[in-house]
Amino acid sequence: MKMNELKDWRQIPALEHCSSRGRYEAELIMDDSYFAADLNLLLSLGQVGDVAIVKCNGRELEPILTPPYEADITPPYLRIGGENTLEIEVIPPL
Repeated sequence: MKMNELKDWRQIPALEHCSSRGRYEAELIMDDSYFAADLNLLLSLGQVGDVAIVKCNGRELEPILTPPYEADITPPYLRIGGENTLEIEVIPPL
């Protein structure tokens, strides 16, 4: 299912009783202006139903189990000045 915006699954009639994993993917390019030697880049996921697993350019980060649902995607995860792929898998409670 492709969506233009992220929503709580309970607000989507076809998914309101779904208990399987959901996968989100996005492509982005980060130019040099986003990077500084002493700063970390955090991906903030907002509210997540239960567990989130983040992959940045195919590299899996530690599962995020509790708020705040954030992942440090500072290089070497992100490519400076190149294309980046973010994948987020959300595993809802049963």
